[in-house]
Amino acid sequence: MLRNVLRAIFWTAVTAAFVPAGFSAAPDGAFARETRQLVLSTDALSTSQDFTRQAGHQTRQFCDDQAEACAVGQQLASFSSIVAGVVGDRAQRWAADQAQASPRDPLALPQNAPAQSLDALLADVARETGDLN
Repeated sequence: MLRNVLRAIFWTAVTAAFVPAGFSAAPDGAFARETRQLVLSTDALSTSQDFTRQAGHQTRQFCDDQAEACAVGQQLASFSSIVAGVVGDRAQRWAADQAQASPRDPLALPQNAPAQSLDALLADVARETGDLN
């Protein structure tokens, strides 16, 4: 089953590589209508629902057999969601601070940089390497 999914992903990626840039289909165009009819006429929807049911059944069966492991997993999941929220908030604050502190020109050196031009940077490097000799 997984092998077929990986094959589908691979061939979708290969096909996508040859699609011209800017290619898109109209949301209510013929391609969308045909695809919708094809998906509804096949058993893709029922297959995905069966797969979801099987996964839920296997999870319940595992949790019935290994109750402690499931309890630890649930605690770990809740803890990691809390940690992810804190990390996300701090990352947003850091990004906002960096956006306020950085100059508007993305190619400009920071104000506290030792060299403000390429000539000054080369002179600093020459001086530092000269001290090593």
